[in-house]
Amino acid sequence: MKPSRNRCDLYACHGALKVVLQLLKLAAMEKSMENIDIDVDIYSDSSYAFKILNENEKIVQWGLSVDSISDFVNIYRNDGNCPTALANPDLLFPLCKTASRIVHQDVKDINGKNLCLGNDIRINFLHCSDILRDGSIHGLKERAKKTAMWQYKKC
Repeated sequence: MKPSRNRCDLYACHGALKVVLQLLKLAAMEKSMENIDIDVDIYSDSSYAFKILNENEKIVQWGLSVDSISDFVNIYRNDGNCPTALANPDLLFPLCKTASRIVHQDVKDINGKNLCLGNDIRINFLHCSDILRDGSIHGLKERAKKTAMWQYKKC
């Protein structure tokens, strides 16, 4: 496997996406999400992860259009942002599948019934410098406050 910082950064982004999927599933089981638009922003301090994941529509499309890692490697080779060997397709492929499941709402409850995770779901992978671009941490504080209030209202 040869763990590297790049592999760990990509794995962390996928881990964050899986947490979001679980939170959306829980929310969808508690109440109707049909009229709620969802914006998922996942921040990383990794330039590597940002370079690979910054084209959000491609990530979702790749996850939708392929069913095997070999098919994924072939598509990524023609359409990806870096050489295939550097993209860690063994990690990128499941991340794309998870993103596609969320956006296209390919999620079922424990009874096998499709869950509506939201009206319009958008996933954005961003670099943490986007928050601090204006030289302050105001954006970060606002996002943290918004997240805390969301969690408080949920309980």
